[in-house]
Amino acid sequence: MELASSGDRTAADRLFAESMRCLKAIRMKDFFKGMDYAAWLAENRKLLEAMDPPTRARTMTTVNANIELIETSSRLCENAKAGLSDGQIYGIALAAARLGNDDATACLLGGFYDPPKMNPEQAQAFDTEAMELGRRALNNGNWNTVLALQTVYATVGVEGQTGPVSHISHADYLKVLSLLLRGTPRNASGLLPLEQQVKALKPTLSPADRFAAERWADDMYARVFFASGPAPSMNSTGCDY
Repeated sequence: MELASSGDRTAADRLFAESMRCLKAIRMKDFFKGMDYAAWLAENRKLLEAMDPPTRARTMTTVNANIELIETSSRLCENAKAGLSDGQIYGIALAAARLGNDDATACLLGGFYDPPKMNPEQAQAFDTEAMELGRRALNNGNWNTVLALQTVYATVGVEGQTGPVSHISHADYLKVLSLLLRGTPRNASGLLPLEQQVKALKPTLSPADRFAAERWADDMYARVFFASGPAPSMNSTGCDY
């Protein structure tokens, strides 16, 4: 942790990556309740049989990868739960984000972890710095940050939770969704739900706000995000926690 907080980019990135790996492994371990791959297949046989072949193959691949993650992370993450359940992950992400890790910035904005203990002044300083890092990540074309900003601007986040950075704004939310819409491939399964979200949101805003969102999204996509490739799935929060 010392090297990570003293300006060593490599150490900060490694600590962030290992911490995120452990958080996901812990979550997956709770989800699978100690089952191995064969046991999960046996318990969910009927569910799998009801799926079409491509969906079944994707599901089985994902499940196998997550169970393998649990098994291969057991030693690395042996004592991680206690250390990462008190808001410490935000400090780890902040150290990496300050040194240029834009995916860490996305986790500052869109992750759902136990919040760090902060007084009002500290909370305001954290919020201000996280949003400034978010603007930098946007200008770098980081799609995960775009996804994470949905959490910042929407009323509720995943499972009804909100993170330590929250700026409820339908106008800014429309900007983010409009940018995602421009980066989503026309044949993507998430295109229709995204279009429906945009359609439902627009009537809540003034014509000026709608126009501003379109102009902002057009500019950001053409100037920055076109070179970043297609937007990731809308099923993601921008932070693989």
